Amino acid sequence: MREFLSILLQLLSPDDEVKRMKWCIIQNGRITQRSRAVYSVLGKDDNFDWNKDKYNDIVKIVNSYRDLYEKLVRIAHERGNFNIIQLRIELRAYFEDLQNYTLHILELRERNFILD
Repeated sequence: MREFLSILLQLLSPDDEVKRMKWCIIQNGRITQRSRAVYSVLGKDDNFDWNKDKYNDIVKIVNSYRDLYEKLVRIAHERGNFNIIQLRIELRAYFEDLQNYTLHILELRERNFILD
């Protein structure tokens, strides 16, 4: 699931295009997943602002996607330290979140994506 998130965002947000956006955030020399997710929804809309109310829905889904990724990273690195029943419950919820967030991003992309 974690790899799916990374691959999807990379497919929908080419490095060169994202880096041109004034709102793009670079950390440790890499584009953040949050920036990739925004580009995945808005494309070349350079008017995006992390703090504008107009973009609250986009920031919310971007943050949710990133939070899910962090949860999956935690599971990947703490494999043996989980209650198996609790892990199954969490994985099911994470899968449902992944499905819902991905569909939401794709729907927003259809509505908002700006082409040249």
